[in-house]
Amino acid sequence: MKSKWIEHQGKHILYAAYNDFDKDIEIFQNEVDSVTDTITSAPNSSVRLLVDVRGTPGTPEIMNALYASAKVCKPHMIATTVVGVGTIRMMLMRSVTRVTGMPLTASETIDEAKEWLVNQ
Repeated sequence: MKSKWIEHQGKHILYAAYNDFDKDIEIFQNEVDSVTDTITSAPNSSVRLLVDVRGTPGTPEIMNALYASAKVCKPHMIATTVVGVGTIRMMLMRSVTRVTGMPLTASETIDEAKEWLVNQ
């Protein structure tokens, strides 16, 4: 699993490393499943999540994996921010929010994302 817990200003953040996946949906799905298992094993309203999608295409299969994960993870979240969202991906991110009801914020950089998350 590429994803891992990181610490910033004394707070734990789950870094979902969904970056640089090409079109191998099986490997991507395994990563999403691992992150989903980690989140759903945490207490409700306890997880700060930094999602990194830089370099990963927004294919229907990838979006479906993210939708499914967001639906089951929502109760466990304090806040979620996504890095690697350009104009087109912003529309995809908004569709995840619309479909799952999980609010997402976009951040320009990993550092900006960490700063935002520790203040939530």
